[in-house]
Amino acid sequence: MTTPPPLPPRSIGDILYLIVSAAWYRRYLLCVPIVVMPLLAFGVSLLLPKNYEARMTILVQEPAKLNPFLNDLAVGPNLKDRMEGLKALLHSEHVLAAVIRERQLLPPDASPAAQNWAIREMSGNLTALLVGGDLIELRLRGNAPKGLDQVLSTIGERFVDRLLAPERSSMEGSVTFLEREITEKRRVLTEAEDALAEFKLKNADKLPELYTANVQRLTVLQRTLEEKRAELVTAVAAFDDMRARLANTNPVIGKMEEQIVQVSGELALLRARYTDDHSEVQAALRKVRRLEDERKALIDAARTLTPEDIERLITQATTQGVSSDRPAAPLLLSQMQRLQDSKAKQESLTREVAGLAASVAEAQASVATYGTIEREQHQLDRRVLAAREMHDSLAKRYEMARVTGALGKFEAPERVKLIDPPTMPTVPMTPPAILFVIGGIFGGLALGAALAFAAELADGSLRRREQIEVGLGLPLLSRLPGLHRLAQ
Repeated sequence: MTTPPPLPPRSIGDILYLIVSAAWYRRYLLCVPIVVMPLLAFGVSLLLPKNYEARMTILVQEPAKLNPFLNDLAVGPNLKDRMEGLKALLHSEHVLAAVIRERQLLPPDASPAAQNWAIREMSGNLTALLVGGDLIELRLRGNAPKGLDQVLSTIGERFVDRLLAPERSSMEGSVTFLEREITEKRRVLTEAEDALAEFKLKNADKLPELYTANVQRLTVLQRTLEEKRAELVTAVAAFDDMRARLANTNPVIGKMEEQIVQVSGELALLRARYTDDHSEVQAALRKVRRLEDERKALIDAARTLTPEDIERLITQATTQGVSSDRPAAPLLLSQMQRLQDSKAKQESLTREVAGLAASVAEAQASVATYGTIEREQHQLDRRVLAAREMHDSLAKRYEMARVTGALGKFEAPERVKLIDPPTMPTVPMTPPAILFVIGGIFGGLALGAALAFAAELADGSLRRREQIEVGLGLPLLSRLPGLHRLAQ
């Protein structure tokens, strides 16, 4: 048994020959799909329902582009972050149901199932796209072009209303809330200011702002009090001295002293002659004692003279001098006048010292309460400051909200513009029949090639010399033609 020679390597021409040979052998599988598929595609294009699409484009401008000078007062639409939420809201049941009711797409007595089916169909045919940063394109597909633009226009109105609703509602809600809060904070601020004013009025002389002045005033009062006390001590001493001298210059006392001297002389003579038990000696002793007691009583009375007594004595002395045609003793009158002046000065200094002592005590009490007063005032000041800051902040926010709302209303016509209004479509969105035929040709070619390739792989018949040599392992010497053909 001889070994078959190895197969020579195939060239590209051999491979192409094999492919063409197989294609010719499977020519019916290749050609039938190429002929049938375009016909089927053409039939499908005729039977396929037509789809129409209406479009509209809305321009939503940013405040910075619309009015860059008032950008800090405007509220931006923030489309990029809100687009997904707007899409969900646009496809929501209550929005689409409102559109169906407004356009009367269903009879009023339609069943809930029919309404749900219409809502789902409209939601599936509706598309919202964000083009760039400020353009929104709405698309609505339908089987009939009539009325499609009107339905899309209604949907666009609902979409724009939902687009601007947060801005309007937020501004209105903010203004209402801020008005209520400002009223409350104004009441709190008024109460705090009234409490602070009442506190300052009640402690007008004890406020921390006057602490330095109060300390200086206390120092001056204490120094003045010490000076007045020293003057009072001097005045008291002068008054006592003058009163003593007045008592010594009293004529009655002088007469009594002369009598005492005279009686004492007589008593000495009597004692030289008699004993102390003698009646005359005893009488002289009693007279001396009586005179001394009277003299002492006069001296004590002179020490306790009041200004009224001194004035009365001066008047009596003057009157007696006039009535007796003898002038009063000028020394006595002058001494009594000086005594009266000294007494008046003493009483004046006493009153001044008492007043200064009360003022010093009051000033000391005022300075001593400085810490408590300062703490209470700081608490009230902080309360007023916090209330005023809160009120001013809310008032500023309120004005900003009002201006922002007014700006939003003013810019509303310019903020949202309809660039391309919806129009009734005239050309269906379904591809034309020629595209279906071309697609059928390519599809038939692919299907025929696939069928021919599968049939060639599944075919086990021997049609080439190489197949026999490989299968038998022997070289093929010759090839005989079909005998039935020769017999014929």
